Amino acid sequence: MQVAFLHMQKDQISVLEEAVQVYVSELERFLNFIGEVFANSPFFVTAEEAGAFKNNGYSETTVAAGKTHEVSLNVEMVNSYIAWDFSILQGKISTDIGFCVEHIDTCGNKTGNFCTVMAGHYRLLWDNSYSTFFKKALRYKVDCIPPVVEPEPSSTATATAEAE
Repeated sequence: MQVAFLHMQKDQISVLEEAVQVYVSELERFLNFIGEVFANSPFFVTAEEAGAFKNNGYSETTVAAGKTHEVSLNVEMVNSYIAWDFSILQGKISTDIGFCVEHIDTCGNKTGNFCTVMAGHYRLLWDNSYSTFFKKALRYKVDCIPPVVEPEPSSTATATAEAE
């Protein structure tokens, strides 16, 4: 009885081996077919063709775990506005990052402002130093917008107004 049982198990194993071989060959055929469908499909466009890589003035960088990323900005006029926009480009895990704006005066002292109170060197700093494991993919844009200066009345307009 035991000999018949072993013979039956060997037959089942050989059937199983044949089924695995058929499965593998059919899977390879299917994957090749799907690969050709995707490669030749007129409905799929590349990310470049779709405009996904237009940077619109944005820069991208990676801030490694435990590191910072700094952008320096020279501001020439008092009351200029420093404008920024940034986002973290990865999934839902660890999408936070520290951020600050500092003014560094000629003595090396640091202060932070949105509307500049003095001309000079400003530093925008993204801080990932608290992170031990996760790097951050950062996308940012920084700009300095000078203040709007009202035009002074011309001397001829002033002379005309005084004559009247």
